[in-house]
Amino acid sequence: MQVWLYSGEMERLQRFWMAGACKKNDAKGETSKPLGVLNFTSAFILLTSGMLLAAVLLLLEHLYFAFFRAKLRKCDTVGCCSLVSLVCSVYFAR
Repeated sequence: MQVWLYSGEMERLQRFWMAGACKKNDAKGETSKPLGVLNFTSAFILLTSGMLLAAVLLLLEHLYFAFFRAKLRKCDTVGCCSLVSLVCSVYFAR
């Protein structure tokens, strides 16, 4: 690390990653700009939709275990649903 610090490599890397990899266009006077919140809007939308989907699945799982599991146990006299549940639990336990 000190070798990089003394040779100027750390400064070069810092300028490269903090300012951007694009070269300055002297004819137009444009340079690469740092990324802002507007550039990450789609990432925030995707993250929010994933969190909402996870919350909906958590709510559905809670409703199933709280209300429907006992009713399903009474209706399932053959044991098909419990067999599927048992197979899933063995599969996910690996």
